[in-house]
Amino acid sequence: MPTTHTSRAFLLPLLAVLLSLAIGVTSGAKAADENGDWWNSLTKTQKAVFMDGFLDGIIYGYKLLDGALLLVHPKYDRDYARPVSDAEKLAHRQLDRDFGNRTWGQYVAGLDTIYADYRNTTITVSEAIIVVARSLDGTSDDEIAKLLERKRKEASK
Repeated sequence: MPTTHTSRAFLLPLLAVLLSLAIGVTSGAKAADENGDWWNSLTKTQKAVFMDGFLDGIIYGYKLLDGALLLVHPKYDRDYARPVSDAEKLAHRQLDRDFGNRTWGQYVAGLDTIYADYRNTTITVSEAIIVVARSLDGTSDDEIAKLLERKRKEASK
């Protein structure tokens, strides 16, 4: 069944809310300070515990996505339910792509590699994790370099 204009209008904002919810679950009050300098100050054990907690937060956020937005609507509405369902499916696919079948050890190694370059230490850990996820997906080194450059520019603002 084709997507209606109304459901398309809901899809992107709903996806943004769903992903924000998932990421918000994993964010701490000190997230702004959790950059490469912070990461490099951690012991190997602290890094492992952080990533274990981060991935647990992703799993918790993933579970919250299941029907969460439907609960805020006072009654079942087919025009509302379809875009919410589409947004949930898209968010689930992205979360599976980034964090399914991955270990915290892979992310620790990736973050260590990123933050070994002093130019990347201003990038927050949550943003660097995105770069690691793209790298684990097989994104080319050239594309990773461009992504890191963009993240450095964003972090400097």
